[in-house]
Amino acid sequence: MTNIEAGREGRIRELDGWRGVSILLVVLHHALLYAFPAAGASSTKLEHVVSYAGDFGVRIFFVVSGFVITRLLILEERKFGSISLKGFYTRRLFRIVPVFYCYLLTVSILSWLGWTPVSNGGDLAAGLFLYDVRRLFNLHDWFVGHSWSLAVEEQFYITFPFFWMLSSRRIRTAVLLGTLAIFLAAGVLAEWGLAGNLFSHAAIVGFSCINVGALAAIFEGRVLRLASKPSSAAVFSIFLVLLVHPVSNSKIGESLYCLVVPFGIALVLMHTVARQGWLSSFLKLPAVQWCGLISYSAYLWQELFTGSTNVYGGPVAGRVFHLLLLLLPLIAAGSFYWIERPCTRFGRKLTMRVRAREAMDASRETAAT
Repeated sequence: MTNIEAGREGRIRELDGWRGVSILLVVLHHALLYAFPAAGASSTKLEHVVSYAGDFGVRIFFVVSGFVITRLLILEERKFGSISLKGFYTRRLFRIVPVFYCYLLTVSILSWLGWTPVSNGGDLAAGLFLYDVRRLFNLHDWFVGHSWSLAVEEQFYITFPFFWMLSSRRIRTAVLLGTLAIFLAAGVLAEWGLAGNLFSHAAIVGFSCINVGALAAIFEGRVLRLASKPSSAAVFSIFLVLLVHPVSNSKIGESLYCLVVPFGIALVLMHTVARQGWLSSFLKLPAVQWCGLISYSAYLWQELFTGSTNVYGGPVAGRVFHLLLLLLPLIAAGSFYWIERPCTRFGRKLTMRVRAREAMDASRETAAT
């Protein structure tokens, strides 16, 4: 058994592997459903799986994010006795924003050239991390449309640390359980057309997944013990069922899927962390780990090369960008090694300085009293 209580405080390689699986699902979804629809439609079963693979991959990202961010807050609180809001936001700022804004700048330049058209409202909504707020922005810009998922995560990053710092463990658990119930209910109501349209249905389910991930981190020891009990074959079967999405075209089935998928993903992820079996070994393969390493950059840049032909400035532009999809590993790697990782490391250095400064200020206040 490996968890926080047992002293495992570094990166969890299995979760990095799941990031790699997630980005592969997203690229597969976009490529075969939009860029090369003839290939995706070659088999009815393949087309069905592909049509849901992208959403499923993003939901895995959400559960991982909720778990990892909450776990980091727990570890920081245990180590220092409190969390540093300045430090947290500094890390997130340099981890998320520079490479994303580089992508937005590239898309804007290409849009100005007439190759990848994007509305001014689309750029604004994406840059402000508000693309998931449908009531404010009724937009359908392909090249920044995937920023809805970044908006969901950023809204979580902005609000969650304040809530964490100002509440006790008991209150945290109660509030997270309450918000989870609200998100799950909202997802079901949206499926039946009974909820408002402030957020998209995908965003509501995304908040549910993040919420489940956060609760899994709070109860990590218990969750790992529970997740370790099923066999790897049984857990992999659950993963396949969730991926195949067998209840489409049924409101009752989709409602049940909406309720089950956050917990099913959390079970699968935590099982691979708890049991060092063949699933865990697969996730630790160097190729899978590398895909997880560059997954954020890959998620950003793949949108340029996977749109339907009609979203580009012309059919020639569409064909050129579709062919450039073959270069996505190189482009994502360049984005990661030259932009994302250096900025992330710089953010960590600034965070250490912030934490050291806060410690000095606290010691001065203590000495003064």
